Amino acid sequence: MTASPRSGAPFTLEATRRLPPEEIAALLPGNPIDHAFALYDQERYPDRVRFQLLREGPRLVAYLLLWLGDPAVPEVHWSGAAVASDLLADALPPRPFVLNAPPEVEPLVQRHRGPVRTYPLEVLVRPSHHPLPPPDPGVRVREVGPEEREALRALPAWTSNLPPEALVGPASPGGPRLVGAFLPGPRVAPVAVARTLVELPGLWVLGGIFTDPGHRGRGFGRAATQSLIASAQRVGADSALYVRADNAPARSLYSRLGFRRHHSLLWMDAGSGQTP
Repeated sequence: MTASPRSGAPFTLEATRRLPPEEIAALLPGNPIDHAFALYDQERYPDRVRFQLLREGPRLVAYLLLWLGDPAVPEVHWSGAAVASDLLADALPPRPFVLNAPPEVEPLVQRHRGPVRTYPLEVLVRPSHHPLPPPDPGVRVREVGPEEREALRALPAWTSNLPPEALVGPASPGGPRLVGAFLPGPRVAPVAVARTLVELPGLWVLGGIFTDPGHRGRGFGRAATQSLIASAQRVGADSALYVRADNAPARSLYSRLGFRRHHSLLWMDAGSGQTP
């Protein structure tokens, strides 16, 4: 057992399926982005999440959120202070897994779980009160229905970029929702999509933004993303998303839509072969 040099209280680990929201709020006051997945996933997907809590005495100082949507490759989110981090790193699941974490914990992860491939991420935020450009009248955007989701499931380019749950629908109240940009005419499948990963009262996290390779550069992905931002604005929620730091075209698009950098993370692949 490790003791805190500041308080003398022992650091301990606790495995649990639920993290009380009031403890999350105390750990990261005024920063809902870092704990959006913890708040949302444990309510919406209680059978798919696990937590490893690091405590200094009774006080929560950091935690791991393990998302078990793909049982073979857990996705882990590391949140909180980088104190006694060896304890938390030792609580990571066995390889393979992927991890979103503060960049400074990479050496600990490699020491406890072996080599990782790393991809810097930028967390971007758009306040709800910022005005949104008018939508492109030449692009039809609406929620993707069951028949259209079924059509997307038959296209390899889409199934490799969207998780299976995104293509099963329709969405239930509270999200996640999938919107698409459509060409005029009888085509069933959209040419671009965007989805919500988290829908909290004051914050929506967007993701799964993808445009069919044959229709890129024509504003379809922008239109789908802008539609979700507008929906978030209508309920007074900020919008946030994650983007690879080396994806200059995407960062430029999000900047034009009013997103600004909030903080950086490091996406680490521990043997899964996945990329963000």
